[in-house]
Amino acid sequence: LDIRIELGGSITLFGRVLGADGSHLAGAKVTLRGDRRDSAGEATSAADGSYRMAPLLPGAVELEACADGMQCATSPHRFVRTTSTEPIDIVLSAGSTLRLHIVDPGGQPVAGAQAHLADFAGCASDDNGDCGIDHLSARHTKVTVGQATAGPARDEPVAVGPGENQKTIRLVRGATIRGTVRWDDGKPAVNAEVSCGILLGRAIAHSGVDGRYELANVDTHFAEIKV
Repeated sequence: LDIRIELGGSITLFGRVLGADGSHLAGAKVTLRGDRRDSAGEATSAADGSYRMAPLLPGAVELEACADGMQCATSPHRFVRTTSTEPIDIVLSAGSTLRLHIVDPGGQPVAGAQAHLADFAGCASDDNGDCGIDHLSARHTKVTVGQATAGPARDEPVAVGPGENQKTIRLVRGATIRGTVRWDDGKPAVNAEVSCGILLGRAIAHSGVDGRYELANVDTHFAEIKV
């Protein structure tokens, strides 16, 4: 049995990152998307917007470019067998930023809250209750926020316009779940850990000497008790 294997040469990808007005965008991060991504599949555009990636194996190619203040964009999907003289240019449009200020039901800032848009872009609030999501396209969408002790906020409508957008999200009180943990002989289980899947996190409590536990601010849409 004679099995002949021929290896092809590597390829080079190149092009420019441009603004919608044709301007050259310097400092844009260009990455090769998909499971073919490695250190060779990353580049940063130069002062004239140009980038270059090499050496890469031939195959399916789809590039993503992102730059500060711009909306990320991807190149058309193509299959590249050999290095081409045709550049792959990527045009970026002005991006939007959504700044969120997350507060509890009493109006106090909430740290560590997880916020996600419908397309899964997200951020986590700092000690001042603030966080930002960049590189967004202008659109009407919804934001979902949760924090293990402060409560949830589901599907809050938000309008993302050009530039920077501000929105305050006030969390609401969730449900309270109480109960008792017992051994199979009927005796209370002391210090048993009880957790409940909540919005973007888990609430955790430990049973007392009488086996009683209490979980507060639980989002009932995600209630799943584990002991």
